[in-house]
Amino acid sequence: MSKDNKKSDPGQLLFSFNESITADFKGGQVSSDGGLLLLREFDKKISFIKKLSTRIQDPRNPLFIVHEQEEILRQRIFQIILGYEDADDSDLLRHDPLFQLTVKNEKDKFRLFDVKELASQPTISRLENRIYEDEMGCLGNYLLDNYINSREKAPKSIVLDLDSTDDPTHGNQQLSLYHGYYEETMYHPLLIYENESKLCLGAYLRPGNVHTADNVLKYLSPIVKRLKTVFSEAEITIRADAGFSSPEMYEFCEEENLRYAIGIASNNVLMKCTKKYLSKARKQFKKSGKAMCVYHSFKYKAESWNKQRKVVVKIEITEHGEDIRFVVANMKGRSKPIYEFYGERGNCENQIKETKNGFKADRLSCHRFYANYFRLLLHACAYNFISLFKASLKERNPELADAQVDTLRLKLFKVGAWIKETTRRIWVHISSSWPFRGLFEQAYLSIRALPAFSSA
Repeated sequence: MSKDNKKSDPGQLLFSFNESITADFKGGQVSSDGGLLLLREFDKKISFIKKLSTRIQDPRNPLFIVHEQEEILRQRIFQIILGYEDADDSDLLRHDPLFQLTVKNEKDKFRLFDVKELASQPTISRLENRIYEDEMGCLGNYLLDNYINSREKAPKSIVLDLDSTDDPTHGNQQLSLYHGYYEETMYHPLLIYENESKLCLGAYLRPGNVHTADNVLKYLSPIVKRLKTVFSEAEITIRADAGFSSPEMYEFCEEENLRYAIGIASNNVLMKCTKKYLSKARKQFKKSGKAMCVYHSFKYKAESWNKQRKVVVKIEITEHGEDIRFVVANMKGRSKPIYEFYGERGNCENQIKETKNGFKADRLSCHRFYANYFRLLLHACAYNFISLFKASLKERNPELADAQVDTLRLKLFKVGAWIKETTRRIWVHISSSWPFRGLFEQAYLSIRALPAFSSA
């Protein structure tokens, strides 16, 4: 009999590249997501998911409830954070011992052999599909509450970055429509972030064919009103690209005593106002032959505006050509700092990319529009949870304080853990050869040192 055909015990795997290696499936209760321990400990400190659950009505008969609503939400958000973004993933993870230990509520004192499976995909989908329009406002306010209640002291300055993104759809979703600019069938979410904290203050799902600024004041106005009430001394600034440029936006900011820096598309009149600056810049470039960038400002009034406003222009000339950009602003100071402040809105685009790509907020595959709206909010909540988590690591883990979620998964969350139960304890043995043990221990100490604070 050849060595390749050697008989082995059922469940054993032999490998021809090294005959001394034998694999089996007798390793016991093992999970690949040891970092769930940190997530659950942090959630315990800030009561993030418990408070989120209070925003959602639970019409189920208590006599027949197997999975509490808070546990379903914790399971769903933890799965999103760990990279299991689809509801279908719960059918595999509901048996994972570490998910079971960290998702269940603290009052449930159980042993591993007693624990029931976590929620399955149908259970999670039923939760997503029983959310209706009248609950969206309360759920949306929770994102803003994350910011307000996480501030240790009142901020002196609040910068709100507005942007939209395309969310391609591939099924028969309600209000999934074709957008001519993006040339695809999609949803068109509006997202609002706060610059310093990087928290998402608002996530609004909109039909796919609407303009970038559709209903923006409807969503922005309540946020501004709340922030002005809670932080009455703070200076609030609105920052957005040219898609949000409109007389209504400028007038709103001026009526609410807000600063703003909003891009504006080029036109013949603006180019005429810039002619003398451009001519001078061209002469300087021709003389020096070196790339150059100059900034100027002037007063401008479009036909639809009720008054003149300040326009800042950036003129950049290189060997590759000319780039001329305009920003409407009511901010005092020199042109260059104003434009550079506007340019920092690129941070918002990075936050959208992480929300969309890192947390897979584009997985809106339910049929009902409001079920998908709820999904968007769940992904935004997962993003905020990790933003607050990273803020707690600044002192001991500065290298992770600004890390993206993919890095956190690699260095904190994705680690093998063997769960062993004894008479008195449940032991979670983490890999002894893990290279990021030090980071994990420091993160643990950071979380344990946190004072309990409310996130809602």
